[in-house]
Amino acid sequence: MKHFPRYILSFAIVMVFTSVSAQTLRQVSISVGNATEESAIREVIRQIFPLVDRTGSDLQLQYDITSPGGRHFTYTQTWAGIPVYGAGIKVNLVPADRITSFLQTLQDFTPPTLTTFSYPEENLLLRVGEAGAYDATIDPVFVIQSGQLHPAWKVITFSNGPVSSEEILFDANTGTEIIRSDRGAYFSRAFAGDTTGRAKVFIPNPCTRGNVKYGDTFTDNDDATSPALEALMDTVVLRDITWDDPVFRLQGPYVNISDRAPYYYTPATSASGDFFFGRDQKQFEDVMVYYHVDTFQRYVQSLGFTNLQNSPLEIDPHGKSNSDQSVFISNGGNSYILFGDGGVDDAEDADVIIHEYTHALSSAASPETNSGTERRGLDEGLGDYAAAIYSMGLNPNYGWGDIFNWDGHNEFWAGRTVISNQTYPPMSTSIYSYGELWASTLIKIRNEIGGTITDRLMLQEMYSNYSQMSLPEAARLFLQADTALYGGVHSEMIIFQFCQTGILSGATCLSVGVEEAFSEETISIYPNPGTEYGALNLNWNQHRDGETGYLEIYNMLGQQVYAATFGAAPQYEFYPRIASGFYQVQIRLGGKIVFSKKWAVNPE
Repeated sequence: MKHFPRYILSFAIVMVFTSVSAQTLRQVSISVGNATEESAIREVIRQIFPLVDRTGSDLQLQYDITSPGGRHFTYTQTWAGIPVYGAGIKVNLVPADRITSFLQTLQDFTPPTLTTFSYPEENLLLRVGEAGAYDATIDPVFVIQSGQLHPAWKVITFSNGPVSSEEILFDANTGTEIIRSDRGAYFSRAFAGDTTGRAKVFIPNPCTRGNVKYGDTFTDNDDATSPALEALMDTVVLRDITWDDPVFRLQGPYVNISDRAPYYYTPATSASGDFFFGRDQKQFEDVMVYYHVDTFQRYVQSLGFTNLQNSPLEIDPHGKSNSDQSVFISNGGNSYILFGDGGVDDAEDADVIIHEYTHALSSAASPETNSGTERRGLDEGLGDYAAAIYSMGLNPNYGWGDIFNWDGHNEFWAGRTVISNQTYPPMSTSIYSYGELWASTLIKIRNEIGGTITDRLMLQEMYSNYSQMSLPEAARLFLQADTALYGGVHSEMIIFQFCQTGILSGATCLSVGVEEAFSEETISIYPNPGTEYGALNLNWNQHRDGETGYLEIYNMLGQQVYAATFGAAPQYEFYPRIASGFYQVQIRLGGKIVFSKKWAVNPE
């Protein structure tokens, strides 16, 4: 008989899980100690998910990322050392000494009958090159077809066309194309520096700065400048730009303005350090991008997230040329952003700049996980939320709710809002509808618990994300972030807002918004916090003969983990024996909830 570590044995008692769509989130509480060894995490996975061994597959560590609230491991499922396409698992330790959740797309399959990769890679490079790609990576993978593994080539292309990066799967023996998808993260589908400089920029855009809607005097007018628009520019300091004798360049610790795509707009330079350009000059967008990305990254660091995309990101402010869209392309340390000049130049609006930069932050926190409709919608919502709170910080009295209110909300496109009454699931299955719902819900949470707290939770939650996840799963990870950073003190209000928009539902929502029929002098529970194996005491000072009361305990998923009855005695002692974490204790009398209290449980 195999002997398991103690924490595995206890897991069998405390594990709860919920399955949502194709992605499975399991919230757990498994202590792994302070000195976490990656091999121990791998062993936990194999014992909890036996299909890994059953299929003869293995786990390959892809990322090990530390966040302010914990540690996050991402594994790819492999067979014979080759990745199984789309299969893997994310393990979140929040805090770093305890596994709190798994998000997995592990696959059950029959081993392959054919393991050759005979179609020449050179042929694939030729094919994608003829289609416009200037670079490509090719890797072997196995795809699952009818439950069996089949060899394939995974090709990731990079081009300067309308689609900047694609992922294409080809049959590894015939060269037949299997599937193709766009890797870009769009805001809309339609080196260390050593000195400072000055520039004129919109903060954040003419509409928000001037408290006006797009129209009349404030229009694009084919990129023309005007006294009215010039008057809305502010002079700012460009921090840590680079002196490259005889000129200053917009290259700093967080931003590298480049001419990546072949549209030949030489990046702005200055002999004096003053970057004063009109909006009718291409260099103006260079300055806008440098200033706003640098400013937002410094805000992220002020929140304690000092290693989140803490390196120069290459950005081409005109890389999409006359296209009215911008895109973030994930490519590890060579990731980049391209902005478009169609309609209003995208890089003239800080809302667009911050939205795209947030894709980069999300990718740095959870690399290569932005796939699946709701997961991509979540990323759009994160970008919209970041754009809104950035504008809110610059002008809290106007314009922040209608994001892209200079680039959009006009004849070019409709823009979006973060003040929406949509509920889950939204009427449209567009990723932008899911994003609008997520961003609007976070704004409501922010209004209740404060800006700094919500912004930190938004960033912390990014580290736990995984492919194919849903918005309800993201909400539960958001609650885990609150537990990690603040001990869960904001969970009731967070749950309430997620329930109001339908992202959370069911028993979860019964634990919030209760009008207590009895005061804590009448009903009380103690100790609070309790311990995993200790007693929960109930004082019931206004008992009624013959009336049965019901004590119920719910976890943060809304799942009932303990229930008991009590009668007319004034005091009771219960032994729930549940894992450490945060719970909701409810008392029901006559079918009504008359008492609801958050209860913390600490380890023994």
